[in-house]
Amino acid sequence: MFISGLKKYLFDFYILFRFFISVIKRYGFIKGVSNILLYFKHKQNLFRDLPNRYIKKGSFIFVVPDVPPVNTKDFIKYLINDLALQLNKQKPTLLFSIICISSVCPYKCRYCYNISSHTKEQQLSFEVIIKTIEELIKLGVKNIYLSGGEPMMRFEVIIEILKKFSNQGIGFWLVTTGWGLDKEKAITLENLGLRGVMISLDDVVPYRINNIKGKAAFENAVKAIKAASETNLVVVADCVVHKDMLKVENFEAYISFAGSIGVDFINLYAPRIKEDMANEELRNLSVSELRQIGYLAKQNQTLSKYLQLPLAYSPDEFESRRGCLGGEVFFYIGPDGSVKACPFKEKVIGNVKNKNIADIINEYRSSNEKEYCAVNSLLVQEKWD
Repeated sequence: MFISGLKKYLFDFYILFRFFISVIKRYGFIKGVSNILLYFKHKQNLFRDLPNRYIKKGSFIFVVPDVPPVNTKDFIKYLINDLALQLNKQKPTLLFSIICISSVCPYKCRYCYNISSHTKEQQLSFEVIIKTIEELIKLGVKNIYLSGGEPMMRFEVIIEILKKFSNQGIGFWLVTTGWGLDKEKAITLENLGLRGVMISLDDVVPYRINNIKGKAAFENAVKAIKAASETNLVVVADCVVHKDMLKVENFEAYISFAGSIGVDFINLYAPRIKEDMANEELRNLSVSELRQIGYLAKQNQTLSKYLQLPLAYSPDEFESRRGCLGGEVFFYIGPDGSVKACPFKEKVIGNVKNKNIADIINEYRSSNEKEYCAVNSLLVQEKWD
C-alpha cells in the first residue's frame, strides 16, 4: 500500500512534530530550536531526501528499507543521531549489518563480490552466527540482513535465528536470489518476524539474467517475488544497473514490470565488476552514467506517474552526498566470517570465527582508516550535483 498526497503530507507533519519534541527534550528549548533551524539549513539533512510516497506493510511504514520504519521511535532516534552527526560531528551510530550465513550458492553471478568465498560446505557455524548477531544487537544495530551465498540453502538456520531474536525489535531481512523461496516458506518466515526480502532482479529480459547468473535465475526470482508479495513482507528488488537500463524507456519498463509482480522498493546499484568478468553490456560505469542512476531514482521519487509503482532508491547517489557509509553506519560479515567495512572494499579487518565483532569494529573505528571502492573513488573525485 502506498501513502501519498494529503495522507503523506499529514504523516510528514506528524514526523516533524515527533522530531521537534524529541530534539527539545534532548537539548532544551532554546538550543533545541536553534539546532533544528541549523539542521534544516544544512544541505545534508535527511528531510531533503523524502520521496513523494511511503510504503505501508502490516503495521509499519517505510521510506527506504535500510532505515527503521518511519512510524517507530527508532526512526526518530535515527533523525536525532543524524542531527548530532551533521551539526556536532558526533560519530555515526550503527544502523545495520550484513551477515552472510551461507557460503553455498546455486549460481555463479559474474558480478558477485564474494564469489571467491563460495564453497561446497558451509563455513560459518550456527553458534558463531548467533553470537555475532547478539553482539551486533548490543552495539545498537536495528536492521540485520541475512545474506550469502544463498541463505535459503540454510532455511532451517534462518528459522532458528528468527525464533531466537523474536520480539527484540530488530528488522531481519533476507537477501536472496529467490532460489527456494515459495509462498509457504515466505509465510513461515513472516510469521516468525522476518521484515522483508531483497531479491536479485537486474532486468526484465530473462536471458540476460540467466546468462549472468545461471539457469532459471530469472524465473526463480520472479516466482519468489510473487510469493513474497502475497504476504506482509516488504519486497525489495536489488538491481545491478547495466548500461541499457540507463535509458529512460528501459528504466520505466523495469519499474512497471517490477510493480506488476509485487515489488515495493527497488535498490539501484552501480555494477562493481572485475575486469575479467565484465563485458560491454555489464560493465563499470562512468561518472556521467552514475549521475544518470541518481537522476532516474529522483524522477521515480518525485513524478506523479510513478505514485503507484515501486519506490526506487540509489545508495550510490545517497553516498555521493553523504560520503561512504561503509564502516560508519554498517559493517559486512562475509561467508567465511571475514569482516569488512563494506562488501565492496578489499581490506579484511577481522574474522568473527576468532574474534568478537564488537572488538573488530572498535579497533577499526579507532584506527580512522579510510578506503574507497572504485565507485566511491569516482564520487570523491567529482561530486554529484
